[in-house]
Amino acid sequence: MIFNFEASDSDYCSNVSQLKYYCLVEKCPDTCVPSILINSISYCISDVKESNKLGTGEGCSNTCNGVGCFYDKNNCLNCNCVYGSCVLSSQNISQCWCPSDASSTSTSYGMPSSTVECICNDGFFNTTTLDSINACKPCNTDCAKCNSNDKCLSCKDKHAYISGSGCKCNDMYYNTTSLIEEDSCIPCNDECATCDKVDICLTCKDENAEPSNTGGCRCKDRYYKSTSVDDFNKCTHCNIDCATCENEYSCLTCIDDKAKVNFTSCACKDGYYALNTNPLYCSICNDSCLTCINNSTCISCLFEFSNIESGFCKCPLHSSASQKKCECDEGYYLVNLPNKPFSCEKCDKTCKSCNSSTFCLSCANSSDTITKTGECHVTCSSGYYYKDEICLSCLDLCNNCSDSLSCNSCVDNANMETSPLIKCLCDEGYEKNSRICEAKYFKAKISVNVKNRISIQFDEILKNDLIKENFEISIENIKSFTYSVKKKDFKIFYLLLQFIEDVKDGTRFNLTITKTPLRSKNGKILEKYIYSGNLHEYLTISKVIVAMANSTKAVTQVVVSSSLGSSVVSNPAAAWMIINTIQLISYIPLNSNPMPDGLDAFITGLGGYTEMIPNPFAYIFDSRTLSDPYLQARKFGTKTSVFWINIGPSMVTFLLILSMWPFLYFFSKFNLGKISIKIKKTLKNYRYNFFLRFWIQAYLDIGVASLIQLRSEVKIPGSGYFNQMSAVICIIIFILTPSCIVVCSFVGYFNIKNKDIEFFDKWGSLYCEFKNDKGFWSTQYYFVFLLRRLEFLLSQVYLNAHPYWQGGLNIFGSIVQTGFLIYYRPFDEKIMLFSAIIGEITTTLAIGLCFSFNFIESQKIVNFVEEVTIYTIIGGMGFQVGISIYATIVSFYLLWKKIEKIRVISFLKRAEVIKRQENFMDDKIITSHNN
Repeated sequence: MIFNFEASDSDYCSNVSQLKYYCLVEKCPDTCVPSILINSISYCISDVKESNKLGTGEGCSNTCNGVGCFYDKNNCLNCNCVYGSCVLSSQNISQCWCPSDASSTSTSYGMPSSTVECICNDGFFNTTTLDSINACKPCNTDCAKCNSNDKCLSCKDKHAYISGSGCKCNDMYYNTTSLIEEDSCIPCNDECATCDKVDICLTCKDENAEPSNTGGCRCKDRYYKSTSVDDFNKCTHCNIDCATCENEYSCLTCIDDKAKVNFTSCACKDGYYALNTNPLYCSICNDSCLTCINNSTCISCLFEFSNIESGFCKCPLHSSASQKKCECDEGYYLVNLPNKPFSCEKCDKTCKSCNSSTFCLSCANSSDTITKTGECHVTCSSGYYYKDEICLSCLDLCNNCSDSLSCNSCVDNANMETSPLIKCLCDEGYEKNSRICEAKYFKAKISVNVKNRISIQFDEILKNDLIKENFEISIENIKSFTYSVKKKDFKIFYLLLQFIEDVKDGTRFNLTITKTPLRSKNGKILEKYIYSGNLHEYLTISKVIVAMANSTKAVTQVVVSSSLGSSVVSNPAAAWMIINTIQLISYIPLNSNPMPDGLDAFITGLGGYTEMIPNPFAYIFDSRTLSDPYLQARKFGTKTSVFWINIGPSMVTFLLILSMWPFLYFFSKFNLGKISIKIKKTLKNYRYNFFLRFWIQAYLDIGVASLIQLRSEVKIPGSGYFNQMSAVICIIIFILTPSCIVVCSFVGYFNIKNKDIEFFDKWGSLYCEFKNDKGFWSTQYYFVFLLRRLEFLLSQVYLNAHPYWQGGLNIFGSIVQTGFLIYYRPFDEKIMLFSAIIGEITTTLAIGLCFSFNFIESQKIVNFVEEVTIYTIIGGMGFQVGISIYATIVSFYLLWKKIEKIRVISFLKRAEVIKRQENFMDDKIITSHNN
């Protein structure tokens, strides 16, 4: 390409020797005007050029008038373009060259004429001659053509018009992006004159319409849509009385709020009259009117039974208005005769109230009785009846009668015989005393022996036997027990108690005999049916159970140690999964479920892995600083309420890892090769991945210790208040942690989604093991994880008095976390996802099975469910341990492959060196032989 373009010596001169037959150069000038571009390399053409010679000085075969000819001496390098800029193709001048974003006025190939010029392409303009590369400047992005940066000549979008320095969409169109495409302007809703979204109008085509919040346009009040409002004048005026309407024949609301819709128009509401018409405006009637002609003329009355007098409504004499009607005064009744005004007439003198002159509703004398005919007479007491204005006695033991030969009911504890004559007799166990039947009682007493066998002894022989279903026993703070009934004879019965939890000395119990009435052979009735007493101490933990707890503890320690050890060479997430499962399950006995001793010992033993770690805080703080843990925590095995003692193992772990930082920092200053890289990478975890991982794993343990501390009382100030304050601070952080994770994740979601290295170096403990590929909530595994533990802890500690709510919430929390795992499948590694799901399913089943003991009464079923629970936990943890072992084996295999690869590469390098040495020796031998 030959073009007017300045270039330095270093740009062109170094390549001149390669083009000695093409370039007409004796020496390089300071600038190159014109120059030549061949194969994307620019070269100078000398200003001191001869039009009919090669660069070598030889003459051209043809007569040339440009800048010489090619090495073949036949083709001339003639350029007749206006700016002296031509494109060279196949040793010929093919067309004029124009700057970027411009084009030639000629599209023909061959020798261009001197009249051919360049013009800027659409979307560009020029203010100078087009003799430089960037002579064409871009228009405003909205413009198809322009003559300056701020003046369009035409717009790119055919539905836009020129506005200011750019373009705007025409009416009935809107845009959501810049107008850089032909279809950037989008049609509005058909009903819009202007809009800023597809269905959100700014103005409407019909002047009697207005933009609707739901999209498009709606007719203004007092207008209705006769057809679509996507045209002009389609909103038609309603009836003159209507505020809104469906059509000209149907009002929806009225202009006056005191009017109501009346078919095609409006009418005044009750209590109002038409003050004006066309349009209708209503005014209020007199207070007494329901409807009226004007303010002083009622048509109907507001209060029922009112009379219209001189245009106003009034209640009859001896009455008053109450609850929308006129009510006659006490001692009067209402008279309602056709075509006559309402009136109140006086009742009979024996009536306090009545509904006619002869029918009383209540009596003037409160002790009188109203007969079926509405008359008032003297009231007789029980066992008497009224006759001839006096009370006469009923039959013996008869409570209610109408004459001396009948009886409607007998006195209490008596029954009626009707054959041969009507009479009342006392029930068995009762005897007549004057006009009543009194009970004849026998008694019972209870006693408890040292083995908590309850004896109940009656002072008379029972008429019928007693079985287990005839007794109910409740024991204070004890739910896990069974009992059986043994009869010595018909006077003495034994209740044999069987406990599956410890019973403290002096524990109160209540015994209820549910069979009532209970009779003796002598026909007497038991006087008392509820008895109370105290139980003696009973301990349920046997050596077998203790051995089971210790075995479980030992196995758990081995499992946790092995998993943590394998995590050094494999994914540590496998170890976290096992520990997470153990943590939740081990705290199940902290609730109030009636759990068998063996299962309780097994589950409690799972948490014994923390005993591997020494606890120096037990020597720093006095366990007597606070009161004993609350009852359920003591049963769980917590020996002290002191916060720092209970979190000792966790804090020792934290301090040990933290103490490594100075050593790592010191060695990071030395060049130790690959070891230095690993040290620096480990140091990064102290900002802040190490602290996050510690808090996640210790979250539940610290939360439990905090709540146990807060439920205790300080006995020794200083140390006691220090532990109390530490627990308060931790529980605040404990409660806020889930919400903080959500907020921080939302703020850093862009970095999470794009796996920002710097962000993950600090916060990777929350996100690095996950795919984070299903939206924001797929990144919130640890929010769900910690929220589930927060709910679990609060229910375990504070809902012991409500076991059904407690168990239901715990099961619900486990199901939610399991559902999250199944739905989002957040883990990068499928094997880790499988381990997490197995752990949650195991936890859910363990909690559910333990919760079922609230409903099981059969000891045989209790034993079966206990075994199922233990095997479920062992099976689930076994799966997780297997996954951890598998991950370790895979890691070792990959490590072995890597070592083998290094060995192969090393072997090949040594082989190559040996081969080169052999070739060198062969060459040396050949050279020596030739010489």
